[in-house]
Amino acid sequence: MATTDTEILIERSGAVTTITLHRPDALNALTPTMLVALDEAIGAAIDDPTQRVVVLTGSGRAFSAGVDLKALGDRELVNGVVGDILDIPARALIDKLANGPIVSIAKVNGFCFTGALEIALACDIMVVADEATLADTHAKFGLRPTWGMSQRLPAAVGMTKARELSLTARNVRGPEAAAIGLAARSVPRDELNAAVDQLIDVIVANSRGVPRRIQRPLPSRRTRGTDRWPGVRSVDRLPDRRHQRTPRGVPLELEHTMDFGVCIASRPSDIDDVVAAERLGFTHAWLADSQMIWSDVYALLALAADRTSTINIGTGVAVAGTRIAPVTAAAIGTINELAPGRTFCGIGTGNTAMRIMGHKPQRIAEFDEYLRVLTALLRGEEVDYTLNGHTAPIRHQMPEYGFVRHDPVPPVYVSAFGPKALGLAAKYGNGLITSVPPEPVAVRGIRTAIAAGREQHGLSTDRHAFPIATLTTIAVLEPGEAIDSDRVKEQVGAFAIAALHYSYEQLTQFGRRPPAHLLPMWDDYVAAVEAVPQERRHLRTHLGHNCWVIPEEERFVTKELIERACLVGTPDDLRARIGELDAAGLDQIVILPPLAAKNDVAADVARELIGQV
Repeated sequence: MATTDTEILIERSGAVTTITLHRPDALNALTPTMLVALDEAIGAAIDDPTQRVVVLTGSGRAFSAGVDLKALGDRELVNGVVGDILDIPARALIDKLANGPIVSIAKVNGFCFTGALEIALACDIMVVADEATLADTHAKFGLRPTWGMSQRLPAAVGMTKARELSLTARNVRGPEAAAIGLAARSVPRDELNAAVDQLIDVIVANSRGVPRRIQRPLPSRRTRGTDRWPGVRSVDRLPDRRHQRTPRGVPLELEHTMDFGVCIASRPSDIDDVVAAERLGFTHAWLADSQMIWSDVYALLALAADRTSTINIGTGVAVAGTRIAPVTAAAIGTINELAPGRTFCGIGTGNTAMRIMGHKPQRIAEFDEYLRVLTALLRGEEVDYTLNGHTAPIRHQMPEYGFVRHDPVPPVYVSAFGPKALGLAAKYGNGLITSVPPEPVAVRGIRTAIAAGREQHGLSTDRHAFPIATLTTIAVLEPGEAIDSDRVKEQVGAFAIAALHYSYEQLTQFGRRPPAHLLPMWDDYVAAVEAVPQERRHLRTHLGHNCWVIPEEERFVTKELIERACLVGTPDDLRARIGELDAAGLDQIVILPPLAAKNDVAADVARELIGQV
């Protein structure tokens, strides 16, 4: 079946979608409308359960000559950046190619320059014609690579060769591209179609699903550090679950794989926990930022960047009220220079970090302005910034000298709970970090609110474009174990009791009554907290915050509190519940275990859940 767009051709044959860039008179140069159409076509292939492979190629004698600068019209390039009109759809489609659940193949039949090469590099496999000519010509035209060239080209050919290719902007023919690792294969042009078809036949004949771990790049260097978490030494030793089935009866490998992150209290002695999390298969390490509780988050992120190779690292979450936006942007940009392509920024108003100093979190209007400035600076843009009543344009003035990195742009996960904050997350964020009850109805409500907010601002409502992560913790029950056993309380009690702390702050700041399940213990809890004089109460409320339960609060860690705040169950129960959360729209579960039990919790999650739901 073939369909035609004005600038692309789409053909489906069996399990394969072939998308052809179709502006042959302009060497298939990329326009904003072509990129949007390409993004939609790739998304449609991903959403179709019958499709296994998507192939990109070009009409005539080119794959694509790169961005059509004429399509920019009167728009001026600022600092060599083509701007959102091209960047937004290009990044969206590249993310789908690089991280989507189906295999992507670039069939490079001819000229492939600059932005087109960035798209081809995002594919899982690139096969080129011997006669094809490839080049990174950003330097020739004074353009900045903003679609991932500076990360994917070195990953393919090595840093030294990548610098040579980018700085000289020289042409590379097909055979050399294959020889240096830029392409997987090079064949004569008249054999290109047959070679790709043969490759597809082999891929389709293999296992139905291609787990994202296979498609992700392998670590670039050996990870240092000891295995501090017993029970699981390596992701490679996890049991093979390919033939298991989900509670809905669907083969497990056909389903979306839930990402698992771990939130780590920032402490120098615990940096090996980030290393271990990477080895256990966690996708994200969220390092906590609360200056009156833990160590400095950015010092720990710098250590984590040096000690790891593949895990995504970022703030969990940075506090807008304690650092001005330019400082946060510079800090995240610095970590992105150390760990390019795997740095993210979680950012929030400071529910705990501000209150623990006796101050309220940042107001929504202030947070709105903060996010506007922060996200612009992280993209490397110039933005008007107001400080002490004076407004002036600002930008980082020397990113090209290795001080900070804006390419690729670190994704921003906005921390949000209420409707106004969720609106800001939809407007400015690349994702959401929240903490909702681990129930599908709560997740669906959040996903619906985010979709409405993004639609209001003309942004994609596609799930792939905006991941949702929730903070909780997990305890895997042993056979016959009660949900409120001493061992379970040790593993989840610190997180559960934090929900009580939060509800008290909501009452005192906004007058919001606690949820019904807290009412039986509420008066006793309030009496214990308010026994401390009001001027010093902020020093008492969050004692042990997510690290341990103080002795006088252990009696409040009840079965119902645990059930409402945490994920606790047998391995099969947890897989079923997490599958339901996935179906409701959740993309990542971030666990926050207490200090004493963190090793056991992480090992249990890795052994029983990661890669299996």
